[in-house]
Amino acid sequence: MHASGGDAGDGPFFFLSYAHSHRHDGLDPDDPDQLIGRLFKDLCDHISDETGRLASDVGFMDRELQQGSEWPWRLSRNLATCRVFVPMYSRRYFQSEHCGKEWAAFRDRARNGSAHASGHVEAILPALWRPVQHEALPGAAHDIHFNPGELGPIYAEYGFYGIMKLTRFSEEYEWVIYNLAERILRVAEHAPDPGPAMDYGALASAFRSAPDMPGDKRLRIIIAAPHRGDLPPGRSGDHYGQSPSDWNPYAPDSVEPLAEHAVVLARRDGFRPELCDVYEQAEDLMREAGPAPGAAAVLLIDPWAVLQSHSRQVLARLDELVKPWVQVVVVWNRKDAEMAAAEGELRRALAEAMPSRLNARGRATSQLAWQGVPSLSDITPALKDAMRHAARQYLKYAQGHPPGSATQATSPPPPEPPDG
Repeated sequence: MHASGGDAGDGPFFFLSYAHSHRHDGLDPDDPDQLIGRLFKDLCDHISDETGRLASDVGFMDRELQQGSEWPWRLSRNLATCRVFVPMYSRRYFQSEHCGKEWAAFRDRARNGSAHASGHVEAILPALWRPVQHEALPGAAHDIHFNPGELGPIYAEYGFYGIMKLTRFSEEYEWVIYNLAERILRVAEHAPDPGPAMDYGALASAFRSAPDMPGDKRLRIIIAAPHRGDLPPGRSGDHYGQSPSDWNPYAPDSVEPLAEHAVVLARRDGFRPELCDVYEQAEDLMREAGPAPGAAAVLLIDPWAVLQSHSRQVLARLDELVKPWVQVVVVWNRKDAEMAAAEGELRRALAEAMPSRLNARGRATSQLAWQGVPSLSDITPALKDAMRHAARQYLKYAQGHPPGSATQATSPPPPEPPDG
């Protein structure tokens, strides 16, 4: 039995993602994407017939939303609530920044959702618009099942564009569109839960590496958190494991440690992550004298760690260093009753241990990052922002102070300007 849409809420069954055509003549009144519009309508009609939902509600594409301030919001909302993401593969699709952002938004939501956590598919169902070689697919598409031959050799050879343009393939088109609609309905039964709408403008394309990446792409992910056998008074062990890397601050909403999630995000953005705890990295960071950075880094802080004298001392020493390529993200689960009860004590301890990093003047990370990321839905954009800012600062300082330069040991690092 196919999903009927009874618990789908406001979201469509599918989001059709495609590379917009370019008008060759600005005076041409014809719609350059009329074929994709027809395909979208036919998919909606099939799914509407099967489910009983209005055809206008079962699918979403952004043809009508190219102008106006509401466009990014509506786009993000539908990416956050659709059940299935249907990218229309072509060479131009994977060259499109716009399409790469749509892909990234859905993949991040699927990873954070409970459906992904319980082992369901990520609900990305590719379709072939124009033939594209497997070698031309970016890394983001390598783990997505795609075999157009399953819907017939003519479709695999010509794609939707070919079988729609050539009238002799009209029966082939009807066959393929029907089967694609049926596949959307099947995948929709195991789709990720709706998630929060992301800031579309801040998203990076899933089809390219992070901007301004340093040459070696190293990124240290440093965890400042207790383990279950070394907790401060007033803290239970529900969010901890045998090592700091087992720390899961958003449990039970999240089923994976934060460190693991950060590593996955870093790899997806093209970094080469190195996971460690703050004690392992403290000496290395101290030894990196002068302005030359060793590697970009993101320091993830559990406020409970600052109540431990040994952790507080390490963080205080790191706070004294001027290392803007080390970005700080404080994690604060607003659903955590123990954190709420100890909020005053925790915030005082953080402010005393890291005054330079957590004050309001000249901070590099977002306000959310230093005040405390309050929920699972907020942690992905906060981490991405911190990783990219760390990479930009690393590149800036590494270029200004190459290894072995005379200024490395003698020149003080310039003050970091506030983020604009």
